[in-house]
Amino acid sequence: MSPYGRSPSGGGGHRLLLHRSEPERVARLSGWVREGLALGEKVVYIEGGGFGDDVLAVLVTHGIEVDAAVAQGRLEVLAPEEFYRPGGQEALLDRVLAEGHTRLRISGEASTAYRVLSPAVHREVEDLVDRLCATRPVSALCQYTVGSLPGAALDSVVGMHPGGLTELSLDVGEADDGLVLRGAVDFTNVEVLRASMVAAMSAAGDAVVLRVDFADVEHLAASACRAIVRAWAPSRTPGPRLVLSQVQPVVARVMRLCGVDAAGIEIVERAR
Repeated sequence: MSPYGRSPSGGGGHRLLLHRSEPERVARLSGWVREGLALGEKVVYIEGGGFGDDVLAVLVTHGIEVDAAVAQGRLEVLAPEEFYRPGGQEALLDRVLAEGHTRLRISGEASTAYRVLSPAVHREVEDLVDRLCATRPVSALCQYTVGSLPGAALDSVVGMHPGGLTELSLDVGEADDGLVLRGAVDFTNVEVLRASMVAAMSAAGDAVVLRVDFADVEHLAASACRAIVRAWAPSRTPGPRLVLSQVQPVVARVMRLCGVDAAGIEIVERAR
């Protein structure tokens, strides 16, 4: 949940794409670009040098009519030196709106940002993008390689993207009173789930209840149950009551076998 409030016009907010391979990354990126173009938004990808042409070529292989979108001004590659300069983010949005577009989508890889920014300044830009996504007609998809985020770094990056995240098997979305999960959680992404819950609890503030919607979670490994308890335990006093809602019966059974309810976490099963 963003400290600046929810994005006023939808569009995805400030989201995180975690990937382990190039095919995985481009498949999800292509879907996000296709969605933006279908909604009539301007899509801007942040990349430098000849790599921008590579990005466009990849989008073509995923069925996106790149030439037409570029010619119509609906798709653009922008140099990182331009986007990451002081005031560059607001300047881009103002230009896009002046061109007659009603919304802007921006995306880029963290590795591209680190070529022109220090980690500290990059964090400041992430915070600014979060404010823009919450208050102006813009959404962002920030791309990070999972392998580049050991330990506490994953918690930090997930916490910088209150609009949620997507990865190979799990999608985490923002809700008014917590999180909405879709997909499956196993040993490959259990730490992503834990980091998402830690971030949500940190953002919950004085909320009485933090609700995590499990209606569309098809599989939950025992290690994920332990991660839920591990994420919640440090915040339980003081802190919101944790409610896992709309849990499918087979998933709820795993939760109870693993002692999630015994830790004081409420499990509410989905109606059969």
